[in-house]
Amino acid sequence: MKYNFKMRIAALTLLFLCSSPGFASLQSACFPDPNDDELVREIEQIYEQENLGEVGDMRTWPIGAIYLHGWDNILEDGSADELANRERLKELAKQMARRRLRIALPVSGQTRRVNDGRTVFYWPGQMPLQENEGAERNSSIEGLARLACSSNGNGDDVDLASPRVLMGYSNGAYKAINLAESLNCRQGQTAGAYTRIIAIGARESSNSCGTLRTNAAHSPRNFAERLDGFLDGWDDGIVWSSPRPVLRRGIADPVDEAR
Repeated sequence: MKYNFKMRIAALTLLFLCSSPGFASLQSACFPDPNDDELVREIEQIYEQENLGEVGDMRTWPIGAIYLHGWDNILEDGSADELANRERLKELAKQMARRRLRIALPVSGQTRRVNDGRTVFYWPGQMPLQENEGAERNSSIEGLARLACSSNGNGDDVDLASPRVLMGYSNGAYKAINLAESLNCRQGQTAGAYTRIIAIGARESSNSCGTLRTNAAHSPRNFAERLDGFLDGWDDGIVWSSPRPVLRRGIADPVDEAR
């Protein structure tokens, strides 16, 4: 009861702040964004140069990667770190676009007050990765990812690709590591759809599962420089087709639910 009361107060405070004049905060996003004319033109050029056919409707592409942000002040329109990371993720979106996949950048609706007085968005320990039946879509990371890429606003029009990638920076990296450590490891790979979990700007992990890649250096530059190397090999053994990836014959479909 006490916890629910605190959550309600936090939600009401956030609602008040959001309705105040001049309020701006980090917004959920999905890359590539069909409304980003410059990025769309670049992807169309890639398709033409590499004979990939028609780009088609990007809004139908499944989510191939989810990015978890770090602490972000609810009174700022994105911190310098997060804005820099988003620019890097736009570059990654061009690579993902070759496979007709999107990157979801959900923003956690949970807030907390930190030592320097800021109130920030953060990823709480109790928020699960996967959606639970009957739960609200915004109560899980995958649910928030669907909402971030949804055209109709409820997430029902968005698929999650299998396999896929989970990435995190700073607080989002801590969350990604905790999730990775909670999943079973089978023959060096995490059980489930995530063939790569990347955590940059948090702690190191003792987890020996080959799926997890970590680096503790906390800077957008380090995030940008590490990303391609950490992603290398995440999609080995996959034949990509439109509109979603298909596994090669003889390789079992990854299970979406960790066991």
